[in-house]
Amino acid sequence: MVGFVQVLHNGIKSYGKQNYFCKDCHKQFVHHLQLTYKGCQSYIDNKIRLMLVRGCSIADIVILEQVSKGKVLSVLANSNHQIKPRQKHYNT
Repeated sequence: MVGFVQVLHNGIKSYGKQNYFCKDCHKQFVHHLQLTYKGCQSYIDNKIRLMLVRGCSIADIVILEQVSKGKVLSVLANSNHQIKPRQKHYNT
């Protein structure tokens, strides 16, 4: 069949979630709907970067996206975006 991906059940993770195996790419994964911690989901890194660029604070992102502060800081540290101040000099 063309366009058919063969995914097999591949045991249970230690935390009780079903593990899957893709015969095409030979990767193991847990389905994103079964993940209870949002930090594990693939879309969350891009969403955190977008929120940081739009000016959301780290504390706001932690509350709104229900991820840990460490996850937000990890995404920020691994990001290659340069954040520039709005002004060149600030009054002290």
